[in-house]
Amino acid sequence: MHVTLKQLRVFVSITQAGTLTAAAERLNLTKPAISMALRELESHLGHPLFDRFRNRLLLNAYGEQLLPWADELLTRAAMLPRALDESLTGGTLTIGASRTVGTYLLPALIAAFRKETGHHDQRLWISHTSAVCTALARFELDLALVEGEVAQQALEPSPWLDDPLCVLAPVSHSLVGRGVLKLAELEGEAWLIREPGSGSREQFFALIGSRLRYCPVSLELNSTEALLQAVAAGLGLACLSRLAAADALAHGRVKELPLAVPLNRRFHIVLHRDKYRGPLLERFIQHCQSFSLPVR
Repeated sequence: MHVTLKQLRVFVSITQAGTLTAAAERLNLTKPAISMALRELESHLGHPLFDRFRNRLLLNAYGEQLLPWADELLTRAAMLPRALDESLTGGTLTIGASRTVGTYLLPALIAAFRKETGHHDQRLWISHTSAVCTALARFELDLALVEGEVAQQALEPSPWLDDPLCVLAPVSHSLVGRGVLKLAELEGEAWLIREPGSGSREQFFALIGSRLRYCPVSLELNSTEALLQAVAAGLGLACLSRLAAADALAHGRVKELPLAVPLNRRFHIVLHRDKYRGPLLERFIQHCQSFSLPVR
């Protein structure tokens, strides 16, 4: 059996892209070349790796078994040119993050990692929690740092940092300055929330929305900064990470409504259960675990 790295690279790209055409574009190859490499790989292995459905290729049970092996072999091959050098200076680290983590925490985390290790080749992908976890499950990322719940069985979340939340209101809101409020005093208030798939949206409904009888949604937004601007404009209340709200609060753009009930959640470090964890990835995980939230 003669399986090549090119065939494995084609296989992984098809898995991630979903079609031969999209995989060809990713690898800068022709569609016939992609198709031939896949046929050769399936012939060598003696099994089809995808179920064909219309124009899409859906990973089957054999493909699911091969994917972590292919990912590990490609990762090790990428490390090979610098195998005799310092292990942390070579290789690329691909990190996914949900928007709160990616915007307000990840830059400082990466800067500290670069200073500590001298490694500068990181690729970051920031989206909402659901999208980031889907990419991680397809081996498009080495790890993810997220704020919401992780549903995919192939993924392994580990509790990371505590992230206190706060309720924000326009500066002229009638509840501002009333002291610590009971949750029931927010009954009927209009709310600004994040888009479906966001960890912040998920936590809002878990901690506040599910405890109120009437909780109308004024507006959905897919940007934390846009949400803060909407609060400042008087469009409603919002529940956000204190990390994300710190600047807006410090500059008086919005006001906090302190609640008698705790509003806490946790960030998570998420890994694929079958992901190969080389020295670089292990070092970055250790770096994350020793990192502290900036003091505000």
